[in-house]
Amino acid sequence: MQGSVNEDWRDHGELPTHVTKPAWSVRSVENLNEAIRQNQRPDSPWRLHEEASRAKVEKARLKQAHAARIEAAARAHRNRHRNPWENT
Repeated sequence: MQGSVNEDWRDHGELPTHVTKPAWSVRSVENLNEAIRQNQRPDSPWRLHEEASRAKVEKARLKQAHAARIEAAARAHRNRHRNPWENT
């Protein structure tokens, strides 16, 4: 009986044309370590992009929180003469 396709390529030492290797297996360990070191550098384009994205999200979150505080203060000012049990 004939083996599976995956067993077959191991016997011959090459991949069949319809089987592709995952992208992560293309690099050697040294190249992979070098790519990791490059991405960890402070001036890495990827790192700069990620930090800019985080800063943008954080700025939007702070703006929204500030608007919520202003709205809460305005609501408290409008209701300053009401009794606490009337705010239900």
